[in-house]
Amino acid sequence: MTHALLNRLLQEPNESAWLEFKVNNKDPREIGEYVSALANSAMLAGRDRAFLVFGVEDRSKERVGTELRLQQRKQGNEDFTNWLSRMIEPRVLIEVLDFSCDDLAYSVIAIEPSYERPVKFSGMEFIRIGENKKKFAEFPEHERALWIATGRRRFETAVAASNVTAEDVFALLDPDPMFDLTGEPRPKSQDEVIRKMADRGFALDNLEGRFDITNLGAIMLARDVTAFPSIAGKAVRIVKYAGRDKSRSDFEQEGKKGYAVGFTGMMKFLMERLPKDERYIDGFDAWFRTSRKQLSGK
Repeated sequence: MTHALLNRLLQEPNESAWLEFKVNNKDPREIGEYVSALANSAMLAGRDRAFLVFGVEDRSKERVGTELRLQQRKQGNEDFTNWLSRMIEPRVLIEVLDFSCDDLAYSVIAIEPSYERPVKFSGMEFIRIGENKKKFAEFPEHERALWIATGRRRFETAVAASNVTAEDVFALLDPDPMFDLTGEPRPKSQDEVIRKMADRGFALDNLEGRFDITNLGAIMLARDVTAFPSIAGKAVRIVKYAGRDKSRSDFEQEGKKGYAVGFTGMMKFLMERLPKDERYIDGFDAWFRTSRKQLSGK
């Protein structure tokens, strides 16, 4: 995975708002400021992740390796990763990777942008302008744009499961409703099916040779919604109340499948339990009679 990620990032033509190459920057505060800057710049660029890569020359993109071992590093008496996460506000997903490739050592920090507000390090916001890291306060137009961008991010686009293999995608999601409900023929190759999922916003290529499943993908196509904590509480629930009093119910049934996956079964379940006939009393439908009494207070 790590080798595939490095190779994929090196295919980029140069550094960008969401990608920074370094060799041996050992200043922890400088690293923290870059995490803030890359997270905020990635949000402005519409990227779901930013990357800070150690072991690569920034201009030539030559692989030279690094002396850093961020997973083993301490900041005071605290693990560097824990310290960095504590210093970042709001809490965002930060993944620190140490690995070797062709006898050279590398460290990578993968950062997920915030969906609610600009990311701060040690109480201050940073942003990447061109090739430089700057204080956010110096660029009010970028600050306004970022607040607008975070306001536009939706729950559906957030990641429900990250860094899963293609096999995991199919184990967690059932793609058949994408084709059954639209009449579109299902592609024969799994790669093409995943591409269709990505086109609809159900999955994302995370640039590490694996995939991220979005909340939208999980809530629509999950084989079991409880496998995704972010959407587990949004499962379909069918309740039959005792009369018109919602304080008492005859039964409750909670679905385990995503909305699209479980739609046909849910409708069948409902149709089997709906009344097959209507009762009329003195020429009135029983439901209408009850409603009229409640409205009239009699």
